[in-house]
Amino acid sequence: MASVAAHVGARVEGDETRMLRGVAPLGRAGRDELAFLERESLVDRLASSDPGALLVREGVDLPDTKAALLRVTAPEAAFAAVLPLFHPDEARPPDVHPSAVLGRGVRLGEGVSVGPFATIEDGVSVGARTRIGPGVHVAGGARIGDDCRILHGASILSAARIGHRVVIQEGARVGTDG
Repeated sequence: MASVAAHVGARVEGDETRMLRGVAPLGRAGRDELAFLERESLVDRLASSDPGALLVREGVDLPDTKAALLRVTAPEAAFAAVLPLFHPDEARPPDVHPSAVLGRGVRLGEGVSVGPFATIEDGVSVGARTRIGPGVHVAGGARIGDDCRILHGASILSAARIGHRVVIQEGARVGTDG
């Protein structure tokens, strides 16, 4: 837990040596898991949970809990920051799968991975270290920044501009109405 606290700059109240093996939502977290409490109005969820540690906003008063408290200014952001410690990104070597289709004039930055059955149309630019998952469709002229993850089955339509370090979830459609 000490390494988790150090990673997000938390002030620890409780057993700093407790071993955490995962993360879970408040209400389902067990003794070896970390959860977060964003608002005081959710304190009642502690009754149905037994987290080993809890990311909680500075100044929030909690009822008696066995959980070690990691006090931070923004619990939800801190929780997002520690997720990779428990669920590291799958390492995939940069490559273009043989079943992927790349249009004319596609520019792939250094270290890009393109998954099976992905389609990248003419004139698309993909930034360095971006990973494009299986079945992703990127329409002509789209621009994708560095260090992005475009997950399975997502669609990016023409003229879409995706910044750096963006994650587009499975099946998402970017650049369309609705």
